Amino acid sequence: MANLFNLCRQTVSKNKRNEYLSKLPKYSEIILQAFEETKERYGIEKLNVYILQKYKKYINPRSLGRNMNLLGLKCKVRQKKKRKEIKDTNTQIKNLVKRDYDDKENRNIFATDVSYIKSPKDVLESFVYLSTILSHKTKEIIGFKLSKSNNLDLVIQNLEYLTKKKYSNFIIHSDCIFQYANQVYIDKVKKSNGTVSLSRIGNSLDNREIEYWFGIIKTELLNDLDYSEITFDELNLKIKEYVDWYNKERIQSNLEWKTPQQTVMTLEFTKMLIFCVHVYFSFFFFFFSFIIKKRKRNKMKANFQSILNFLKNNNNNYYVPIFQRPYTWEKEQCERLWNDIIILSKGLTKKHFLGTIVNVFRAGKNSFAEGDYLIIDGQQRLTTLVLLLLACIDEYKLDLEQELQFLKDTRKYGDRRYKFILNNIDKDILISLIERSDLSKCQNSRLVENFNLFKKLIKEYALPFETLKECIDRLEICIIEIGHDDTNDPQEVFETINSTGKPLTKTDLIRNNVLIGIQIEEQNYLYQNYWKKIEDLFKDNNFKLRSDSFELFFKDYLTLKLKRIPKNNKIYEEFKHWRLFNKDFIEPELLLKDIYKNAKIYTNFLFLREKDDKLNFFFKQFVELNNTPSFALLLKVLNDAENKLIDYQTLINILEICISFLVRRKICSIPSSSLNKIFEDLIQKIEDENYEQSINNFLINGKDSREFPDDNKFKQSFIENNFKQKQLPWFLLKNIEKFFNKTPINLDLLSLEHILPQNRNLNKEWREVLGSEWKSKQENYLYKIGNLTLTSYNSEMSDKSFDEKKNMKNGFSDSGLRINDSLLNLSKWTEQEIGDRSTWLFNKAIKIWKYPDQQEDIIENSNNNQDNSNILDRYIKTEKTETLYHIINNWFLDQPYEIKPTYNKWYFTYKLYYMNKIRSVISIIFEKEYLKIILNMKDKYLKSDELNICEYIGNKGHWGNGDLQFKFKDTSSKEYILKIMQECHDYNLIYIKNKIDD
Repeated sequence: MANLFNLCRQTVSKNKRNEYLSKLPKYSEIILQAFEETKERYGIEKLNVYILQKYKKYINPRSLGRNMNLLGLKCKVRQKKKRKEIKDTNTQIKNLVKRDYDDKENRNIFATDVSYIKSPKDVLESFVYLSTILSHKTKEIIGFKLSKSNNLDLVIQNLEYLTKKKYSNFIIHSDCIFQYANQVYIDKVKKSNGTVSLSRIGNSLDNREIEYWFGIIKTELLNDLDYSEITFDELNLKIKEYVDWYNKERIQSNLEWKTPQQTVMTLEFTKMLIFCVHVYFSFFFFFFSFIIKKRKRNKMKANFQSILNFLKNNNNNYYVPIFQRPYTWEKEQCERLWNDIIILSKGLTKKHFLGTIVNVFRAGKNSFAEGDYLIIDGQQRLTTLVLLLLACIDEYKLDLEQELQFLKDTRKYGDRRYKFILNNIDKDILISLIERSDLSKCQNSRLVENFNLFKKLIKEYALPFETLKECIDRLEICIIEIGHDDTNDPQEVFETINSTGKPLTKTDLIRNNVLIGIQIEEQNYLYQNYWKKIEDLFKDNNFKLRSDSFELFFKDYLTLKLKRIPKNNKIYEEFKHWRLFNKDFIEPELLLKDIYKNAKIYTNFLFLREKDDKLNFFFKQFVELNNTPSFALLLKVLNDAENKLIDYQTLINILEICISFLVRRKICSIPSSSLNKIFEDLIQKIEDENYEQSINNFLINGKDSREFPDDNKFKQSFIENNFKQKQLPWFLLKNIEKFFNKTPINLDLLSLEHILPQNRNLNKEWREVLGSEWKSKQENYLYKIGNLTLTSYNSEMSDKSFDEKKNMKNGFSDSGLRINDSLLNLSKWTEQEIGDRSTWLFNKAIKIWKYPDQQEDIIENSNNNQDNSNILDRYIKTEKTETLYHIINNWFLDQPYEIKPTYNKWYFTYKLYYMNKIRSVISIIFEKEYLKIILNMKDKYLKSDELNICEYIGNKGHWGNGDLQFKFKDTSSKEYILKIMQECHDYNLIYIKNKIDD
């Protein structure tokens, strides 16, 4: 514009600024008013949304920022703190929330904690204490309590705010401090129909939501108060006013720019809408069943009836198929059903709707008799109701055949005598309950537990039998009957019905995919002989299925089958698709055999069930490092060892190199985020003919995030690191001890001990030993590996002097541990001794976690043809590759400049010698049927490869020097290959000449 009108550029710029300032009043009034209304607590993003919501004015955020700067408006910003976590710590009370910050599963999660606040002028103590309860779902503050004492009463009184609102089955999460771990508090929560959840020690992020809220209130209110001018009651009032403002007016981005109160209202409206939809569809089902009542049985039917009528008014048998879950209802769910019955007994409601039961009519197919039904949804509630009926019979001393004869038909034989037949072991237990047989061997069964619970409740409430029977008769269910013909896929029906309920696990879906839709005898055979055994492999000592490990196995199993890592949320879909297009596993039995074989191998290393102690030594390291990305590789390698593709020593060598790779990376703080991709690529790069060598070479040649730290880098990190988190040094010291000490010792019972104590107020003896700068020396050397050891008497050693720790009973001299050998002849413990011991431990560690040798000593070519041929015998595998080799070798011998081969362990390289300069030209790797040629040149300089036989490998681990690779397969391509080699030779010659000229 300045050039166009021949004006000075400063004039144009000044004019533009004046235009901008002239526009400022248009926005400034709104901005100032909004900033004041939000109590100077909103930044640019939040203020922009507030203005849009209230004043219906959109201001570009950048413009808003400039305007706020010109108006001198600055909001209160909460300073972020550095995250600090201690991983893998546990408490007696479990962390049920597991960082579900938004309560995605609608479990009624609340967070609570206590925070310190400066004392107002009328309080003598240094602090007052604020306890708060916050909803994870809505971020609403449910209640708070300000107290002069940090005691149990503070949290108990605050809990009243939650119990008054009568939330059912809520979870209240807090940090692991004394009030929340107190049994009185836990009992109070349980009595209010809630469950206590505690964060892991040292993991503040487990309770992020309440910690974040305390940060907000301190930034926006508490940090600006003058505590010398206010009283305790005034402070309490200010907090109350802030909480009211926070709940009703403070918009939040994670609530879609709503306030907590608006979010609560939205959720209530949603619940009401869902209820209306449920009523609508219930009416629809009722109407639909009426319309199609006279149609064929193989169409869908739906009707409402009481549970007793459902069981009485037909002669059908109801089976829970083998692929369904076992009975899983817990005490909490049974008590909820009982409470519904008590409400009915008091006449507060006429009927109670329990939900739906979905049956598939089998019409005599797949070994079912005419009139048999499969229950594919609702079997859990139906089983529970049968248990309640059986408890009534037992507690009221009734005759089964007279009162509840519909549960058992004595005119039939075998399983068909019973109306309702469960699957697996549950079937025999339910039959035992019906027959009143001995239950001593199945007291741990969930069926027996809930049966006894109902008996206890019946006895406790002492309801007359007729009253209880009438209440049960008023429990209403919606029966949906689906006819099964050849056009209906039962797996599809099953997945569709369960898609809106409690989601099935990935392994549930995989099991159903394999077992559903086949004849019942075969189904039972496959389940008992394969799937049950597979599940048993993943059960703990209490016979509880480790679901996470089971799903992880299928992820790694599919990684090997698909040759890529499937996404966590797509494991079932990937399995289904893979099975559909894999001809080898169309037959369910062949597939289950393969899964069982792999599962057995997988659980042997995952749960340390291997009988070989040497293998278990490595397996335990993998498990303790919790390095799940490497598990797929372990599964492949162990499979290949079992199939005799590799021998035992090769297996040991591979495990050794992999664990060394992981440990060194962890010590050197290389991020683990790249490990998934590293091991995925490694699996694809394994060569059957050069199994161990291909793995070694791939790992050694990794760069940057794929790096395998060498000895120098490993030593530097090992000696200089501060090991503040206990898990890693404990792992290192334990495995060093186990490797060098062959005496059996239970090292898992030992704990970490700091030889130079952690106490910041060292006693006089320690100060004298360390000298005047004892404090800085303690800070610098406290967490060095040389200052750490293992002991079973950690608390007894405490702050004792070095001499006392060494010579006391069960002290260092008496420990029997090899890692303490270097301490025995020392009389003092200073920074010098700590450094020396760090080096001593490193020299031990490097013998365990070795850096592999990529190559043997290089042997220069000689004029001795006999010696040269002996060397070549190590590489040449067939006559064909020998012929191909001589073509290349003869070509190099004809070149005008000196070219010599250098021989490494797995390949050899031709090097060009020109005026005291040496440059690699090509590397040759011998395979059975071809030569693999590595060209030492950049792909952009290669012009002669019209057929594109060269592959770029610069981003992959490989042997040899260079970025390009091709395969020399037969003599017919000789001329083409030699043309490429000529170009590579000329490129490297020019490269050397340019270096000389420089």
